[in-house]
Amino acid sequence: MIKQLEEENENLKKIQHQQQEIQEKQSTARRNNNNSNNNKKIILETFEGEHMFDSLPDNNTNNMMMDMDGDNDDDELWCDSLDGDTCPLEPTLSFGEALRDRAVWLVGLLIMQSLSGIILSRNEALLTNHPVIIYYLTMMVGAGGNAGNQASVRVIRGLALGTVNEKTRGQFLTREVKMAATLSLILSIAGFCRTIAFQTPLPEAITVTSALALIVFSSVCLGAVLPLVLEKLGIDPAHSSTTIQVIMDILGVFIAVLVSAAILDGPLGVYILPKLGYY
Repeated sequence: MIKQLEEENENLKKIQHQQQEIQEKQSTARRNNNNSNNNKKIILETFEGEHMFDSLPDNNTNNMMMDMDGDNDDDELWCDSLDGDTCPLEPTLSFGEALRDRAVWLVGLLIMQSLSGIILSRNEALLTNHPVIIYYLTMMVGAGGNAGNQASVRVIRGLALGTVNEKTRGQFLTREVKMAATLSLILSIAGFCRTIAFQTPLPEAITVTSALALIVFSSVCLGAVLPLVLEKLGIDPAHSSTTIQVIMDILGVFIAVLVSAAILDGPLGVYILPKLGYY
């Protein structure tokens, strides 16, 4: 009888010991899982390496973190519940509402873009005397549109991720002004090299280079500011990427004509260029 009790006691001790080992393994596994999850979190956007996240509110920082496990049941259920005519980017807008919003904006930009033709028609004599300006007009306007759209997209991304906010807006705009000056210098040098490669007369080459520098500088500044202005007005900042293209078409033509008139047909140009043997 005593031996039987001793055996049962030993069995109970073994069972208790096994249960303790199981609990310790489970707690260790949970700790390792938590550590691995924390290590798997990555920062989606660092605001061009500015390390600005320390100054952001906690909720903005949390919004910019994503778990790499991909176990987001809510997103899967949300996507599965979308209708066939519903856009995942705009689930609250019907197709007709989204179409109206985009069509109205594009038609307005189409009408607005007619101003560039009016500017060209008003300066027909200048362009007739200096047709080289027309050959480089698409290059100057295109460079301005590309530079402005590039800056605009970066701001839109920053607004979406929360890296561009009230605290970081001033530093971001200051950085973009520096970026605009540097890019205008780089592109103007590239444009000047292209004019020389195509054997463009020096006065026109200087005119194209000067106009290109002003166009790129203004386009980067406008591209950085325009999404912020649209957000203040309650308009979707995404419209700025198309709007900046049209604005720079008009402004680029205006700057090109203005610089050409000042350098080539201005009082100083009329006086100096004939003496240099160009006209």
